[in-house]
Amino acid sequence: MLIAYLRNTPQVLDFKDTLVNAFYNIKQELERAKISRELNKRANIGLAEVIKAELPNDQHAYSNYHQLAYKYVTGMTPKQLKKAKGVSVPEEALDNGQKERLERVKQNIALFILDGNDYQDIKTKLLADI
Repeated sequence: MLIAYLRNTPQVLDFKDTLVNAFYNIKQELERAKISRELNKRANIGLAEVIKAELPNDQHAYSNYHQLAYKYVTGMTPKQLKKAKGVSVPEEALDNGQKERLERVKQNIALFILDGNDYQDIKTKLLADI
């Protein structure tokens, strides 16, 4: 690193510092995104298990609740989000804050299901907050 700084003008030194900081910040953002994806996977498993246990005869339940969670977080269904952002997986279109909100919403949906609420009740409760 020291050799890289030899015989440079102050502007070049500032640029190199800025460049190193930018790479460091990107690395941190990628690590946060990785952690957020892992948490979202766990939330999805939790929601899927609750739906499987509580709503075994409803073959569209997971899809409906998944769409509801995305609608709550982004205002769009996963299909609409993929089309609007030009991605193949809707999660790719979310920033880290939205990913964390999505995880919390899915956990709340799972709790609502466990409390005996039906889809319309859960939808009303969630969308009333928006």
